[in-house]
Amino acid sequence: MLNGITNFFASPDDKDEGFVRLTRNILIFSLVITLLSSVIVALTSTSRGQGIIIAVLLVCSVIEALALFLVGRGRLTLAKVVVPIVLVLAITIIALSADSMHSISIVAYPLIIIIATLLQGKRSLVVTAPIAVLAIAFLGIMDMAGLSTSPMRVNTDLEDILTGMVLVAASAGILNLLIERLRVALSKAEANEQAQIEANRELTNLKTSLEQRVNERTNELRQ
Repeated sequence: MLNGITNFFASPDDKDEGFVRLTRNILIFSLVITLLSSVIVALTSTSRGQGIIIAVLLVCSVIEALALFLVGRGRLTLAKVVVPIVLVLAITIIALSADSMHSISIVAYPLIIIIATLLQGKRSLVVTAPIAVLAIAFLGIMDMAGLSTSPMRVNTDLEDILTGMVLVAASAGILNLLIERLRVALSKAEANEQAQIEANRELTNLKTSLEQRVNERTNELRQ
């Protein structure tokens, strides 16, 4: 099963130094933000679930640090598969420990979608994005069922849930379309560059050939 998951997320980009560097930078950014959030929550939060929030953030930090270490060894599976999913679950737990659907923490879902899209590519549409959509639905259902501890749960209705789900799903789809468009543009640019190189090479060969003929003709005239 583990091999199946690894193969599903594997891509030729895994061997590309540029993609490895991008993955490393994303993890560093995510780790710094997570640690900074832990400090901010510890110093300023008066939330009921402060302890839970800090614990979740610290667990995320450990996973991100481990993923960063493995990326340095050329192993990207943890960074691509686990980190985005763990971040979605972490934000869901944090939101549930605070104001649920009305927690400021849920604005992190689109950011996680961006991270997942950069790391997973189109696979994020069938893995991370659906999990984020279900997380929004879960928070809303918990509010409407009166199972959350948020004092604002009475303000949550079906419209809030559906709007949140649609926005997260739409952001994932649009982002993937944008990245695909950029990849097509990059491919065209590389193709044009290669065509220009070939044209320059042909011109150079033609110039050399002409110079050679001129020299040969000049030598013939001198004789």
